[in-house]
Amino acid sequence: MSDIKRTFTDCGTVYEEDSEYWEEVALQSDPFDGDFGDQGDSTLSDKIVVARKSNTPCSFCLSPTISGTKIRVRTDSISGEIQHYRWCHECCHAFVLSELCCDADGRDIDDDLYDDEKDPIALREQVRNRNDSEKKI
Repeated sequence: MSDIKRTFTDCGTVYEEDSEYWEEVALQSDPFDGDFGDQGDSTLSDKIVVARKSNTPCSFCLSPTISGTKIRVRTDSISGEIQHYRWCHECCHAFVLSELCCDADGRDIDDDLYDDEKDPIALREQVRNRNDSEKKI
């Protein structure tokens, strides 16, 4: 990962990737928004950590996580079973941008240069589809 941090805008304020605010917004986003769960389902742990191992697949895009990068890890109790999830740094960044209505370049929807063709979640879904199709070959 490069030392140059990407930026994103929220209500006219520019923030750097990996800032405390970035982590806060990454944890606010709900990767399972719209999914139905049981009444007893619960999140046991949800945090941003620095990846220790590479090659553990991301729960969203299926790309390997990269050691030394910030990732999100979450443990849920779903229908009485423990489920573990891990999202790579790139998907976490896409979640942040999406949560703040930014395009993939970090421009918020009020910016004249905002590009709705650069939906950060849709771009990560393209990565998932590519990874999934390469896995089946």
